[in-house]
Amino acid sequence: MRRAMAEAVVGDDDYGEDPTVRGEPGVQAGAGGPRGDPRALSVVLVHLLARSHGVRVHLDGARLMNAAVALGVPPARIVEHCDSVSLCFSKGLGAPVGALVGGPKDFIEEAWRLRKALGGGMRQAGVLAAAALVGLADAEEMLQKDHQNAQRFAKGLQELASPVCSVDPTAVETNMVMVRVDGLPPEELCRRLQAVSSDEAAQTGRAVRVLVFPWTERSVRAVWHRDVSAQDTELALGKWAFVLRTLRLGQDGRS
Repeated sequence: MRRAMAEAVVGDDDYGEDPTVRGEPGVQAGAGGPRGDPRALSVVLVHLLARSHGVRVHLDGARLMNAAVALGVPPARIVEHCDSVSLCFSKGLGAPVGALVGGPKDFIEEAWRLRKALGGGMRQAGVLAAAALVGLADAEEMLQKDHQNAQRFAKGLQELASPVCSVDPTAVETNMVMVRVDGLPPEELCRRLQAVSSDEAAQTGRAVRVLVFPWTERSVRAVWHRDVSAQDTELALGKWAFVLRTLRLGQDGRS
């Protein structure tokens, strides 16, 4: 991805002259997939309800590609009943920054005009678009790996059978794992997972930092992306086991 950014052919995107930005292929209508899926039916019902009130439907597609891979359908199937859609490149697709907005030609032309009017014009944006294109090119393969790693983590954590942390692997559909936390604040668990110590290195052979996010008063969220490998997932499970063991022994795991 960094090589693609360094080698990107660029121009002035503020005038629509950046070939890497403008060279993205058009979105084609998708086909296939389960028509009877209740989730798809709910989208159709929302669309019809909005239409009956003269309201346009916009899809915030921050994790659109994750959803498409998990459902086994083209992204176009998910957005086919929407008037406009956004797609984030910096989450599951792994680009450092960026997003796009899709919709009818007149809508995009007006969005382009408003972007410039609000001072949002960019110059050699192809450097950023190159990273986005790399993310799109191998999206399905990389996102499937993320989902598999998240599933592996959920099952591994469940196997630890700890009264402190629990997870339902059947609820893990994409690259996110929500872990229920009992007996201590989620913030404290996150602190322990990030801390490293000589005791940890002595007991496990290495010190590992695991970054997770306090999600609710009784849960934390773990998210996988293209830079977290299957090996990293196993290391995370090892660190989690170490922290839970020190909690059970009434120690803080630090020297």
